[in-house]
Amino acid sequence: MRTLLLVSIVCSALLPNLASAQRNDPGWVENVPTSDREYDPDANRVMLYFIGEFLGQGKFRSDLGDAEGDMDATLGMGTRVEFPISQFLAIGGGVEFVSFKGDDIDRDGDFDLDIIGSVKGRYVIHLTESIDLEAFGALLFGFSAFFGDGGSINDSLYGFNLGFMGGAALMIGRIGILTELGIRHRRVYGDEPGLGDFSFAISQFAMHIGGVYTF
Repeated sequence: MRTLLLVSIVCSALLPNLASAQRNDPGWVENVPTSDREYDPDANRVMLYFIGEFLGQGKFRSDLGDAEGDMDATLGMGTRVEFPISQFLAIGGGVEFVSFKGDDIDRDGDFDLDIIGSVKGRYVIHLTESIDLEAFGALLFGFSAFFGDGGSINDSLYGFNLGFMGGAALMIGRIGILTELGIRHRRVYGDEPGLGDFSFAISQFAMHIGGVYTF
């Protein structure tokens, strides 16, 4: 009985010191259970971001001939929702809406609506107990609809979009700041009397800046 009492007193004295030493250890953050952290890497997240696309070309292909030219900056907004399915992989989907126009074309820009799916590889780096950095590379793909606002082709055109974006999200608790850089490609198809079958494609470098919220 006296032995058990002595062991209990010694353990009570040592445990607080051991816990304090563990928290002061640089590796402590890596060992914090997910349930004890404000940011949960396995939580679903929604992203809202501004879109800027630059230094690209538009290419027109038809039965009567081909043409291509430089594009002005493409600007817009997008939103995606993602669902982590493992430590290193997340899937999701969303919508992007942008305005685009050929360089030196004297009219309002045309509009594009993208409905996208995404597959993202990711790696979370725990910087502190409350700050995390999620680095990733994402493949984007889906359906595109162009809405003309002038010129010889005014009808809506439909096709597909592809892209690869790499970036990072700096997370503080449930909210974060998102930056992505990559390439986006869109191609739509049509058929006009006197012109025949045709396609129109845009490829540009892309940058996304916005916010993230986990739920």
